[in-house]
Amino acid sequence: MDRISEEDLLHKVIEMPNKEQLPLGAAIIMGPIKWLTTYRMQLFNHLKANGRPDMGTPDAWRLQIAPPSA
Repeated sequence: MDRISEEDLLHKVIEMPNKEQLPLGAAIIMGPIKWLTTYRMQLFNHLKANGRPDMGTPDAWRLQIAPPSA
């Protein structure tokens, strides 16, 4: 990311897989960052729904390695 200029982030237009035209900065947010964040939250919800009631909202966003409580 350090090699991408602010000018490119704001003004370089790229085509998304769905053929939508977006500035590079918006495409980065609307593509991988948005979908990876959504995937992480979905995984957290599945873990909670399937036997991890000890997990709280902060556990969705911070790295904490702890054995499940018995």
